[in-house]
Amino acid sequence: MLMQNKHVYVAIFMLASVGFNVCANEQQTVIDCEHNELLALGQPGHHLSQPLHYDGHMRPKVTNQAIAAVRFQRQLLDHINDVCNAALADDQTAYMYMLQTYLPLRARYVSSIYFATGSAQSSDLNIAVIRQQVGQSDSGSTQLLIVGSADNVGEEQSNQSLSLARARFLASKVNSDGYKSVLVPLSGKKQAGRLRGNQPKYRRADLYLINVEYQPGKTGSG
Repeated sequence: MLMQNKHVYVAIFMLASVGFNVCANEQQTVIDCEHNELLALGQPGHHLSQPLHYDGHMRPKVTNQAIAAVRFQRQLLDHINDVCNAALADDQTAYMYMLQTYLPLRARYVSSIYFATGSAQSSDLNIAVIRQQVGQSDSGSTQLLIVGSADNVGEEQSNQSLSLARARFLASKVNSDGYKSVLVPLSGKKQAGRLRGNQPKYRRADLYLINVEYQPGKTGSG
């Protein structure tokens, strides 16, 4: 139940200094592993102001979905070191276990796509499989968590940008129904915990489906 004296504050950081073109209708959040922040790409949604138990003051109408989305962001920030651990992300089963256990979230690893050296474009056949899996999910309660990765070849900043571009590429290919996406760009070095090599397995993007309305111990969460 929402209490009248409770307010929900969402901090939105606009990604102004990174060289990516962003469409206004995109609903993407980027985890900045370097500065431990969440950065919003695109235009934030507008809140519909309506009276709640009208007493002369206007208050924003807050939906369960909005509350779940804010809680999801809080969980990501609280465990950002784990979410940004590239060594952990290299084992998708272990990464999914971390999401399910530490945060905890109802998370499911779907699949990965792979890229050529220095490229953020891919014709990987898994794109169609991932698109189908995403389309079968409830867009109201599901968000996409996409982890972009790079090998250790090249400059750190270039790898970070390439990882983000790969995550955004996968999002653009599989997300046609307006799902909110959280992108986690990982480089080949700084967040790895160990140095990655230049093998093809590091040049990829992984997609996880997250049920943001799921709460452990709550009935009826599905």
